[in-house]
Amino acid sequence: MDIQLKKHITKVFLLNGLSVKADAMKYLLKILTENKNQLTIIDDIIKNIDKTTLKGNFIDQIIIEKSIKEINVASDSNLMEKEIFKVTNAFDIPSYTYDQNQKLFIKNEKANKSLHGDAKSKSELYRKRYQNVLQRIERHAFFATPSIPSQSLKMQFNSITPLSSLLGNSGSKYVLGTISQITEGNYFLEDLNTNVPLDLSNAIFEYGLITENSIVQVYGEFRDGAFVAEKIELPPIEPREISMHYLHGIDLFDGSNDTIGQSSSARSRQLREQYEKYEKEKEDNSILYLSDVYLDNPKVMEKLNVMFMGYSQIPPFAIIMMGNFTENPLLNGKQYQLKAYFDQLASIICKYPLIRENTRFVFVPGPTDPTGLHLNILPKFPIPNVFVKDFQLRVPHSTFTTNPCRIRYCTQEIVIFRDDLQNRMRRHSILEPSSPTNKDSDDEMDGQNSEIHISQHILGTIFSNSHLCNLPLDIRPVYWNYDHTLSLYPLPDVLVMGDKADSYIHQLEGTHCVSISSFSTNFSFIHYTPSDKNNNFSNLSDVTMDNFKDTSEDKEMSDVVDDKNSIDNDNNLHIDDNNNNNYNNNSEDGEDDGQDLNSSINSDQDDTDSKNIKSNLDFSLEDSDSEDDKETIDL
Repeated sequence: MDIQLKKHITKVFLLNGLSVKADAMKYLLKILTENKNQLTIIDDIIKNIDKTTLKGNFIDQIIIEKSIKEINVASDSNLMEKEIFKVTNAFDIPSYTYDQNQKLFIKNEKANKSLHGDAKSKSELYRKRYQNVLQRIERHAFFATPSIPSQSLKMQFNSITPLSSLLGNSGSKYVLGTISQITEGNYFLEDLNTNVPLDLSNAIFEYGLITENSIVQVYGEFRDGAFVAEKIELPPIEPREISMHYLHGIDLFDGSNDTIGQSSSARSRQLREQYEKYEKEKEDNSILYLSDVYLDNPKVMEKLNVMFMGYSQIPPFAIIMMGNFTENPLLNGKQYQLKAYFDQLASIICKYPLIRENTRFVFVPGPTDPTGLHLNILPKFPIPNVFVKDFQLRVPHSTFTTNPCRIRYCTQEIVIFRDDLQNRMRRHSILEPSSPTNKDSDDEMDGQNSEIHISQHILGTIFSNSHLCNLPLDIRPVYWNYDHTLSLYPLPDVLVMGDKADSYIHQLEGTHCVSISSFSTNFSFIHYTPSDKNNNFSNLSDVTMDNFKDTSEDKEMSDVVDDKNSIDNDNNLHIDDNNNNNYNNNSEDGEDDGQDLNSSINSDQDDTDSKNIKSNLDFSLEDSDSEDDKETIDL
């Protein structure tokens, strides 16, 4: 039987131009002997294999396992529910290198994963950053080679000139390079082969924040041994849709490419359609973003309790909390205090069963959080399990991940990054933009305002360089072998940054950009609805637990009036604090003034009651399109 089955498997795969390796054959035999519909299963596996991602025609066990997993996810609704939200640790993101000859990104199967990189690792860091930008610019319309050669098109054609070709090449040229300071006080422009001195004295720069290590597009002329810059620009930003087209199905986001990636197989397309449908139908699903959640601050814990109370009847799909998780760094043996703080947070969460059972919690460490190493190097390790293992037992859907990290929700790719980036970039910028800059987040940023907000300069620099933090390595250290985890190519659907600077919401080249300030300062957070990709600011400054207590008492009195059915409009019923207390003492259920608020909120209530409770928590929400347009969402 096995021999005949082997012959049949080999024949079917050969008819599709594929050859089965020994490990794959052994795995297939094990699966097929347990099922009766062997022919159907083989056909489904072959149809689900994406041939565009294969390096050859050989099929191994890993490819078969991915194909079967996609089949199971597409057919099992419960399994699909588990797969719609995936958090990827930065150290699990695979490394890719751009091949200039094949015009493709190739996965580094034998990548160096050591935290202590060698000299080659550091040089590769800069080469990969440069190549990511260069391959993007070469196909941009401004620099693309004309497909129909003619004299008029040749006159309009622009190209990036290598720095090694500048000597003896007169006239103004466009060059692309990394700004560096090889000798003190003198700036140079570097590409993959050489470097030239850069004269910035008369350069015009209008948009962005340029620091050392920034990759820039410079227009000027090589004179007297230096490149005299006339105009400095950021490289053009490529929208996500165009980048995905040129990737040809390669998944650079988390390397999974197994459920909802850009695979072109029929099963992948079908699965993607199911996720898109789920994403649109679940209009109530929301994701909350918080930064600087000081668990050692009683006021912060009180506001967290208020927030959980507001969402107790309609729990958010996920809550992303970014550090720092303590107001002051825990040093000199005080790190274990963090365990007690997370235990207190778990106690608050457990008071709301719907949130505990349905909400996913993701914790991203901040710059000063204890993560096993005192050095603040990116990517930053997760908070050690010794501090949070009890929390995870009490709150099962909780994940402690790295900074930065990547989250995949249905079809959306979300990047989370916690760093005081705005302050660092402004402090170490070497060029001030000549265009008017609005540094006050409270000012208007509508289309009639000619000033560019400082946040837009920062986002322009990040997106044009396709990197979260292009600062010098001595200013913002990075593990050389894991610099690719900070890459922003292709652009994600949503970029969420935690920063002590003022909050903002922008949309740039189709990517929703959100920066959330310290929750411990103004008690604000972001409410994101994935179904319509809408971000709103929420604020708890004026909301307390008394709001819910008053609503609960009013609801109880309303229920008594409805049950008795003996009071009409002529009785002129007046309810004051004394009446409320008398009612609480004489309640049929034996409730008193000291009754726990959680028991009354989480009791069986109809839809009308839950709406009444939620209406009491009026969060001031600023619309994502304008800071002036505000709306109130009833939670």
